[in-house]
Amino acid sequence: MKILRTRNLRPGRATITIRQSSIYVIGLIAVLGISMLVISKASTISLQIEAENGASDGIAKVVNDQTASGGKAIIFGSVNSKCQQGGAYLWSHLEDCGWAGPNNTGPKLSECSGGVLIKNSGSLSRVIDVNKDNTTISCQDISGCIRATGNNIVIKNVKITCNTGLVGTAANGRGSIYIENGASATISNVEINGSKGVHACIWHQGKSVNIESINCYGADDGVFSWADVAYSQTTGDNFTIKNSYFHDFTNKTSNGHIDGYQTEGANNGMIDHNTFYRQLYT
Repeated sequence: MKILRTRNLRPGRATITIRQSSIYVIGLIAVLGISMLVISKASTISLQIEAENGASDGIAKVVNDQTASGGKAIIFGSVNSKCQQGGAYLWSHLEDCGWAGPNNTGPKLSECSGGVLIKNSGSLSRVIDVNKDNTTISCQDISGCIRATGNNIVIKNVKITCNTGLVGTAANGRGSIYIENGASATISNVEINGSKGVHACIWHQGKSVNIESINCYGADDGVFSWADVAYSQTTGDNFTIKNSYFHDFTNKTSNGHIDGYQTEGANNGMIDHNTFYRQLYT
């Protein structure tokens, strides 16, 4: 089991320091939708935060608050001490402890018409080729695999169930989402079920990929960055993987060696605030 953790206030990587002072200090700080008014006199500090939108992670937690103008409030440093001790409590309360889990990753149904995903049915082994630049795929429940060959492909608020029908090393290099040479994609709030028939939830050998808030399971690897140097020295580079939940892997495909993330050579990548839970998919 492994968790990679950084403590950041989202949105923006802003560090806010409040110092006591014997003089009046009035400051207005605006950071991507978060407004903060700090008024200080001697040892008295008044702090007001209005969070209209955005996201938080780490030890910052968003709660419902009808007294706030947006109906939401942010509580800082409120994590239960049991979370910091790790163990069974942490793993059964991932979201409450500030980590990616089943309830804060995958599709946001509130962003889909009627709060539902539209069925896109077919064989689990079929390949949907997305070759037109700037294509967006959203609010779908897809049976089959996606192969991105265009630039700036966006896949969001989607569930994908893919099974190539291959096992062992015959499944090498197969992904539920496959980013081809020269392609680029942004993948967010997507649930990916490899159904024990793919090498990786996301196979990246394109120019770039940004991955956030995905729920990945049923694959041998979570994300694989592959360097196809015969095509370009930069394939599989330029990636971010954030706030995502990788769990319930399979050892039935590839060499059976389970990895949350794997590469045989990639540059310019960031893996930030994800949960990797090494258990087998049943």
